[in-house]
Amino acid sequence: MDLIQAGLLVAGQELRPTRRSRTERAVVLSTGELQVGDRLFGTLSGAAKAVTGSSAEAGWAFWAIEGDVRLVTLAELRGRLAGPAAGQVNEGLEDR
Repeated sequence: MDLIQAGLLVAGQELRPTRRSRTERAVVLSTGELQVGDRLFGTLSGAAKAVTGSSAEAGWAFWAIEGDVRLVTLAELRGRLAGPAAGQVNEGLEDR
C-alpha cells in the first residue's frame, strides 16, 4: 500500500468505516494487508465487502483514519499524496 511507504499509515494503525452504521475496525499490517477480526484481506475493497456483506464496495472511500477534526478517507490521503502539496500530506492529521 503506497500510503504505508509514504508514512501516512503505519503497521498497527486502526481504520474506521466511514459509515456510522458500521462499527467494525480494520488494522493495517506491515505487509499492507488489513485484518478485520481474525480475517486477513489483501485489498481495501475486499475488507469493506466483508464488513458490509455487499458484493461491491469502494474500499478507498469506505475506510478512514481519525483526523484532528473528522475522519479522513484513504482516498483523500491518496489524493494528497499524488497532489501538488505532496510534501504537506500530514497537514491536518493527528501525529502518528
